[in-house]
Amino acid sequence: MKPKKASVDHQAEHAKAVESYRNGAHDQALTHVNTAIRAEPNSAIYQADAGVILMALGRNEEALIPLRRATQLDPAHADAHYNMGETYQALGQRDKAIDAFKIALSLNRSLGWKKVRAAFARWFGFSR
Repeated sequence: MKPKKASVDHQAEHAKAVESYRNGAHDQALTHVNTAIRAEPNSAIYQADAGVILMALGRNEEALIPLRRATQLDPAHADAHYNMGETYQALGQRDKAIDAFKIALSLNRSLGWKKVRAAFARWFGFSR
């Protein structure tokens, strides 16, 4: 008989990931969010947060994987669409970035305008 594995408190791991991220400890944040994802793989929030953390680490191509997963799990997750736009923008993929920003705007107007205006300002090289 196999010994039982201790269950992971995915919410506590996610909280540690958020706290680590806020403190700039991105590698540690990634470890915690990945632990949360292993315990709860169908959480759009955890997947989206993994994408943001990977973006912070400069791993933009890799960030698209959990961000896409987040939008598959929860197509109405405006922040995940917005962060995909940011990631595509960082990768120089303008059309994909615009499409993702448009989706984010359509899902959450209050999220959209300020953030999307700022993203376009960065994209086109002017600031406000």
